[in-house]
Amino acid sequence: MDDGTEVPADSGPAPIASGAISAPAESAPPIDPEPAPSPELALPRFLAIEPPPRKSLWPWVWLALALAAVGGCGYLTRGLWWDETVASIQSALWGGRPPALGLHAWDDRGQLQIRWDPHSPALRKPRGARLTISDGAKVKGIPLDLAHLANGAFTWGRESGHVDVALAITEYNGLMIREQTAFMGAPIVSADTEGAKLTDDLRNQNEELKADLSKERDKSKRLDREVHYLRDQLEKQLRLKRLERQATPDK
Repeated sequence: MDDGTEVPADSGPAPIASGAISAPAESAPPIDPEPAPSPELALPRFLAIEPPPRKSLWPWVWLALALAAVGGCGYLTRGLWWDETVASIQSALWGGRPPALGLHAWDDRGQLQIRWDPHSPALRKPRGARLTISDGAKVKGIPLDLAHLANGAFTWGRESGHVDVALAITEYNGLMIREQTAFMGAPIVSADTEGAKLTDDLRNQNEELKADLSKERDKSKRLDREVHYLRDQLEKQLRLKRLERQATPDK
């Protein structure tokens, strides 16, 4: 070049040091370079789903234990609040009035047929029942079991023409429901009553006959006295006539 730059001259091959002859180096196998990690793309924040934090189960365990304790206490003390609670609910459902029992009675040839409604809500879970019958001066209390209540019927041989019937139901919560009915009819004349009446009639007739017989006896005695008196008078007159004949001389 003619720009004035000096180019060094080629001095030939480099000299080899004497006394050392190097063996040719073995070629190493080629090593594959590790691929460079691809850069991760960061997701948008609204698409990133973070795993929910792990919550402890102990609060739920304590809550379950507390509920179990409250339930156990309620079960053990149910006798103190269960009946009142159920009674309040029933009173609200019934509108403050107990359900009707449908109690009624009629006569069938001296047999009083007492009936009530076995499907009444008051007879669903009764604790006890009692039927009270006032027949004239006689009062009879009859306990009824569940079978009699489910039957809805009772027969009573009445003894008078006025019978009062009362049915009292005791609910399992202590509430008592009472209903009453009455029957008015002809009095019953039983065989004993007829026999007693016949005996009284016969006794009265016997007394009357005795009284009549006594009167007849008194009358017979009076007649006997009168007959005796008349006989005496007749005999006296006959004696006087005989004396008169004897005293009067014959002409």
